[in-house]
Amino acid sequence: DVARSCIGMGWVGHVYYGANYWIKPEERWDTLRAKLRDDQFVEIRYEDLVLDAETQLRKICELAEIDFDPAMLKYDRATTYSKPDPKLAEQWKRKQTRREVQLVERRVGALLESRGYTNSGFGKHKPGPIERLRLFLTHRWKRVMFSIDRYGLLLWAEWKLSRWLPLPNYRKSVQLRVNRIASRHLK
Repeated sequence: DVARSCIGMGWVGHVYYGANYWIKPEERWDTLRAKLRDDQFVEIRYEDLVLDAETQLRKICELAEIDFDPAMLKYDRATTYSKPDPKLAEQWKRKQTRREVQLVERRVGALLESRGYTNSGFGKHKPGPIERLRLFLTHRWKRVMFSIDRYGLLLWAEWKLSRWLPLPNYRKSVQLRVNRIASRHLK
C-alpha cells in the first residue's frame, strides 16, 4: 500500500520503486527498536488503525501517558485531514497486476512476513536486465508526466533547469512556486 501511495504522490512511477519508501523506514525502525525497551514504543499497523482507530489511539495515549479523549477522533472537523478510509487498506492485493505484486513481494516478502502480513501466493519474480530497464524507464517517464501535469510544462522545465544553473536566487524563486502548488495538494 505504501508503494502504491507513492505513485499517487508523484514520488515514483512504479510500485517496484515505491517499495523503497516502505523498506527504508522499516529498516531504520528496526535499528531504533533494538535500542528501546518494550515500554518505550508501540507499533501500530495502518490496517488496524483504520479498522479500529479508538483502540489504537488508546495504545498511543497510554504510551504517551495522556488521557484518551473521544474528541481526538474528530480531528477531521477542524483540519483539512480526512479520516483514513478502510477501503484503502490492502489495496495492493486488489489493484495491482499479478506481475506487480510478484515484483514487490520479491523485494519485501520477508519484511511483509516479519510485520504479520501474508504474501499473495502469486510467488516472487526477479526481473531480468531488460525488465529492470523497462521498469526504470516506466518509473522515470511516469514521474516526469506527473510533474508536468501538476506544475505545467513551463514550470517543470524551469524547475529542472534551475537545478543546473549557478543562480541560487532563481532556483529559490522557482522552488517557491513549485512549493505553493505542492502545498495545495497536501491534506
